[in-house]
Formats: sequence, C-alpha cells, structure tokens
Amino acid sequence: MSDFKDIYRKTGSAIKDYNMIEEGDKILVALSGGKDSFTMLDILRGLQKRAPVKFSLFACTVHPGFPGFSTDKIALWLTENNYDFHVEESNIYQSVFQDKEKISDGCFYCARQRRSVLYRQADSYGCNKIAMGHHRDDFIETVLLSMMYNGKIETMLPVFEAGSKKFKIIRPLIYVEEDRIKVYAREKSFPVTCCACPLCNTGNLRRKKVKKMLSEFAKNDPKIKGCLFRSLSNYNAEYMLDLRYNNVLKELIEDK
Repeated sequence: MSDFKDIYRKTGSAIKDYNMIEEGDKILVALSGGKDSFTMLDILRGLQKRAPVKFSLFACTVHPGFPGFSTDKIALWLTENNYDFHVEESNIYQSVFQDKEKISDGCFYCARQRRSVLYRQADSYGCNKIAMGHHRDDFIETVLLSMMYNGKIETMLPVFEAGSKKFKIIRPLIYVEEDRIKVYAREKSFPVTCCACPLCNTGNLRRKKVKKMLSEFAKNDPKIKGCLFRSLSNYNAEYMLDLRYNNVLKELIEDK
C-alpha cells in the first residue's frame, strides 16, 4: 500500500495558498465518475476531519444522457460511504451531440452545459463553492494549448467566481500530479466509470497530443513538468514582448 501523505499535503497547501475553503463553506464536489473527481472527493473528506475550519461536502454527478453511461455504481459507492449527493439528469447528449453545428466543437459545448447544470444544482442545494478535479497536468497542458493555438500565455485559475458571482469555483488538486492520482484511485478501488462520450476517441485531440508530447519529454527529464508548472507563477515581465507589462522595453523603444 502506497503512502499518500504527499497528495494530502499538496492539496492542503493549495487550499491554504489560495484560500479555497473558509469557515462554514458548503462545497458542491463535481463528481464525474472519473479518477480525478473521486480522488478529490476522498481527499477533501480526509482533510475535513482535521481542518482548522468547518465545512461540508455535497457530491453532485451530472448524467449527460450518453448511451451506455450509468451512475449506478457511483451512487452506490456514495451511499455506502455516507455522502450527501445528488445525480442530475441532463439533456447534454441531445442538445449538443445531436446538433450538427455544436457537435463540431462538442467538448466545448458539453463542458459549458455541464457547468451550467452544476451552477443550478449549487444554487438549489445552498452551496457557495464548487470543487472541480483539475490537477497539475491539466494546468500545464492548458497553458501550452493556449500558446500554440490561441497565441496567449494563460491557463486555468485555482479560484474564480462564476459569472453570476454566486459561487466560487475551486480546484484543490492544482499541485497534484496526474500519475499520483492514478495510483491513488487504483489503490482506493474507486468505481471509476467510463464517460461513454461519443467523442471519447476523437474529441479534444489537441490536448491528447500535448499530453503525449509532455510524457515523451518527461521520460528523459522527469523535472520538466514541475518546471513548467512553476513557471506559471514565476512571471518575468522584463523578458516578455507585451508592452503593457514590460515597462523597461517600452521605455527603451520610446526613448528619443
């Protein structure tokens, strides 16, 4: 059995560094049924027992309506482990994947609609925060995708307000590596459930390519992902071309 103190420590550090959880919070945990969200829920419960503040957890699974997707094992596990939870049926499959225009960018529309459903459920159940299971690798991949395909240096945020400003979205696993999550989920025997997404093997190919590229680099230098992640909070404006932030360069070229 592996020692998972590092995952608890890193999650606790992220919560502290970004003030993710406060006294009296009721947190809706977005439980997709994948390894990441199961790990997040389990770790948050573990931290809940020894946290200096009191907070409650409420698990919510959105059923997208995909043929072949079942929430039965998820609901059974949540019941057996005494979680407060709700499974919300949605029409994502019909409204996104049977729409000729939306299906061309199915991942985007699916994610947006899932968020909308989660916001409604958080409001309905009196939750003030929503926890998402994005991990360190997700942040790294996102900044590379943004640079390569959008021409911007940006990534996800560990904490942000939803559009309505009713809720804060938190990502407690920001410091945790995906490989550690895989081991944790396997040893904990979570009932990880296939998403049954119609685009599972074809959707978001850009992210899959970036993930593969990073894995290839990491084979020869395991420190690469860590360095990439640290760079997200180690911005050096004096060596960037954006004149909105590089005042040294701006003054130099404006000097007459």
